[in-house]
Amino acid sequence: MRVDASAATPASQGLASFARGDYDVSGYGNLFCAQYDYPGRRLATGSSDGMVRLWCTERRVVIMELGPHKAPVCSLSWAQGMLSVNLASASTDGQVIIWR
Repeated sequence: MRVDASAATPASQGLASFARGDYDVSGYGNLFCAQYDYPGRRLATGSSDGMVRLWCTERRVVIMELGPHKAPVCSLSWAQGMLSVNLASASTDGQVIIWR
């Protein structure tokens, strides 16, 4: 499975400067959610294997794996402003983890 990220844009970025392209997520189970951080430098994905993966948008490779959750990851949200390095992930069993 490939994720085409060309249609998404962060609020403050124009299409010309935003990271676009395909991310090969086929080796990581079923993809349930994905969200770019505010500047568009990282893409977080949540999968059926309970892992959150952070992708470098320049190189389109996984740079970090977080987890595991005990159930599939169904929701992701990046913090804004001074806390923008924080990421929240939620799984289908109701567990929420704040990654710092």
